[in-house]
Amino acid sequence: MKKKVKKLSASKRIKADEKQIVLGIAFVIVVLVALVICFVFSALNGENIPGIKSGPLYIEFSDNEDGMSDIVNFTEKNIPDEEEGYTIYSTSFKVTNTKSGSSWYAIYLDDYIDMIKLDECQNNLYDKEEIYFSIDNLEPISLASVNYGGRYVISEGIIDSNNDVTHTVKVWYKSDEKKHYHGKISVECLR
Repeated sequence: MKKKVKKLSASKRIKADEKQIVLGIAFVIVVLVALVICFVFSALNGENIPGIKSGPLYIEFSDNEDGMSDIVNFTEKNIPDEEEGYTIYSTSFKVTNTKSGSSWYAIYLDDYIDMIKLDECQNNLYDKEEIYFSIDNLEPISLASVNYGGRYVISEGIIDSNNDVTHTVKVWYKSDEKKHYHGKISVECLR
């Protein structure tokens, strides 16, 4: 006794094929979105490479507890530490001059625009008068007081040929409000 095999009509076969194609396309889109998200987060976290070149200068950041040694992030989650004098962010880095002559350099703490856009906190940022820093344990200074042409120059220096210098930066805020600040420390060779 032979069993009859039921054949699908042409229109049902086409609909079944269309359904598989739509499911396949949806799967590919989900995978691409997941890859893009992974890329964005790895780019944000991966920018902090151990060594960065700026002309003849080689800059090497030490790891801090956040794992983002050149990125300053203050959000509602941060609570100032009374014992540390409200220090919330701290890092150190070594600047090495690899050229045959002296190099003049500047250290900046600039707004990290990409993170501000990603976090969508443009309207919830601390005023620069409320953000303070200390470099190499010098007197605390408000970030607003070191604004030169839209950039915040927290220090400048000269390094002799084939020498290096290590800097320590601490940044905190003086405010009871729960706001944000996203900044990025960079070292640039001026000449």
